[in-house]
Amino acid sequence: MKNKLIFIIVIFIFLFCKLQNEEDKKKDELIQTLLLNSINSNCKVYSLSEEPTFTELHQKNVFENCLKCHNSTIHEGNLDLNDYNQTKNRVVPYAPQESLLYQTITTGSMKDYSNSCINDAVRRWIQYGAKE
Repeated sequence: MKNKLIFIIVIFIFLFCKLQNEEDKKKDELIQTLLLNSINSNCKVYSLSEEPTFTELHQKNVFENCLKCHNSTIHEGNLDLNDYNQTKNRVVPYAPQESLLYQTITTGSMKDYSNSCINDAVRRWIQYGAKE
């Protein structure tokens, strides 16, 4: 019985530390984004809600530059950023780091056409569920 209690306590401590590390990681990502936004003079800061939606990203023109090549007429990479379903098919809701769209604009072939403000807006959209 004593061993089971010790085992349960150890598991509890492990899980608590893991949750704390994930929260710290999220805080670090936010601080990094804010610092990058303040440094990047070419960055257009988007005034978005805490949990932006796909519609809000469009209303605030987050995809303005992207839409030159990813629209209903010219859909490079078979992607029309005006189409919620096509765009959402390239994300894993609540997991920006696992999302193809986020990977492409931050470290992939589109990173030269993006900036920290676009990256942050898309990251937040995905992080909060990639809602329409």
